Amino acid sequence: MSLNRGELLFISVCLAGTLAALWACAPLRAQNRLNYPAAPRGRLTEDYSGTRVADPYRWLEDLDSPATRAWVQAQAQLTRQYLDAIPELARLRSRIATLYDFEKTGIPFREGGREFYTTNSGRQDQSVLMSTQRPGAAAVVTLDPNEKFCGCGGLGHLESIMGHRAMRLRFLDMEPEEVFAASKTGENPRCSEFAILWHRALAAATASSIHMSGPGKFYISGPNARFVNVAFLNRCVQEMVKLTPLLSYVFEIVPHDNELAVIGAAVNALRAHQ
Repeated sequence: MSLNRGELLFISVCLAGTLAALWACAPLRAQNRLNYPAAPRGRLTEDYSGTRVADPYRWLEDLDSPATRAWVQAQAQLTRQYLDAIPELARLRSRIATLYDFEKTGIPFREGGREFYTTNSGRQDQSVLMSTQRPGAAAVVTLDPNEKFCGCGGLGHLESIMGHRAMRLRFLDMEPEEVFAASKTGENPRCSEFAILWHRALAAATASSIHMSGPGKFYISGPNARFVNVAFLNRCVQEMVKLTPLLSYVFEIVPHDNELAVIGAAVNALRAHQ
C-alpha cells in the first residue's frame, strides 16, 4: 500500500510528538523509580531424593524474626509512599467507602438445629457469623473474625485474659488494683488496653452462655470482680448479642468467697465434661 506525501507528513509529526513526550517523561520516571528494599538471598539448600533445591528466601518464612519484620515494614512503607502520592487516591477511597457502606446479610443456613447467617455493618473487614434457635428469635455472635481474640467465650480465653495468674504474668511490676486504677486515669495506655480486653473477654463468655442457655441472671465473682465496670460490660455484650425487647439479662457482682470459688470451679468442670 502506498502513502501520499500528506499522509507521510502526518505520521512523521505524530511519531515525533510521541517520541518527544516519551523523552520528556524519561527524567520523571527515573526520578520516581521505586527503590524496593533488598531481600538478601540465603545459602540454604535442601536435598529432596538426591535433588538439591535452593531455598534462598527461607528466612522470610520466620514471620516473627527481626529481619522479616524489618523487611515487611520497609515494603509497607514503600507502598504507602507510592499510594499517598496518587492525587486521585482520596477521591477513590471516599467513593468506594460510600458504595460499600450499607448493611449486608447473608443467606441463612441450618446446622445442628440452629439457624446461621452472616452480617456486616458495611464497614467491617470481615462478616460476622450469627446464629439463632429459630427465625425471629434472639441472635448471638458465633464467630467474629474482626475480634482480636476468639469470641467464643471459652474458659481457656477467660483464664488467659481474666485469670488472676494471667494478670500477674502480664503485669509483673503492678498489682491488679494499680492496673485498673491506671486504666481509669489513662496514664498507662497498656493498662487501658488491657482493661478493655478484660471486659470484652467477660462479655464474650456471657455471649457464649446466652448462646448455649439463653439470657438470664449472671453472677460475677472472684478476686478481681470488684473491678468490673457493669455499664461498659453491658455495652460490650450488646455488641455481641442481639436480643429482642422481650429478652434481657442482668449482672450481679458477688463478693469473693473461697467456698463460692470451689462451687464455681465444680460447675465449670461439669459443663466442660458435658
